[in-house]
Amino acid sequence: DCEEFYPNECVGKPSYTNCGKKFGLIACDKEHGYCPAFFSEDATSKDDKVSGGVVFFIAIMMLFTCLLGIVAILQKMLLGMSTRIIYKATDVNGYLAIAIGAGITMLVQSSSITTSTLTPLVGMGALRLEQMLPLTLGANIGTTMTGITAALVSDSIDSLQVALAHLFFNITGICIFYPVPFMRALPLTAARRLGRATRVWRGFPL
Repeated sequence: DCEEFYPNECVGKPSYTNCGKKFGLIACDKEHGYCPAFFSEDATSKDDKVSGGVVFFIAIMMLFTCLLGIVAILQKMLLGMSTRIIYKATDVNGYLAIAIGAGITMLVQSSSITTSTLTPLVGMGALRLEQMLPLTLGANIGTTMTGITAALVSDSIDSLQVALAHLFFNITGICIFYPVPFMRALPLTAARRLGRATRVWRGFPL
């Protein structure tokens, strides 16, 4: 129960030390001492939850806006010859595509960025679904590197164990579903059915 942390008792300008180092759901930065924009001395647990909900809603709206912008830009860029060039450039061996997907994701530190960029390409026909699958699988491996890197700089063995479990879970899934053509067809078939359902009703993915 967070109610025992309310209200904050701050002496002077709100900061990590001035507020007694005791906070509810919204806390001040321990390293720099600064308090976030939504921090309020007399806030209740309900106020903090509402603030968190507002920030979450704004973040979701920004995410959708960025994704729509990516699709619009890609549609303008990938007309005619560009589409055919990308189609041929991505027509590589599946295992090489997994390595490429993992490498790209390690660089950008987010599998969401990789998949969100590639998904519109499939929708526009610049990338085949069969080419998208290994890139996505590679992205799932690449994103585990973020957790492993974070675990290596900490002194906790448990965090490294969790990060490695995440890595080997994804590798095991790839070993089960990708090498065998029959198993590989399962996610591809499911994706096509979901695509057809989305074409009938655009709100289906939600």
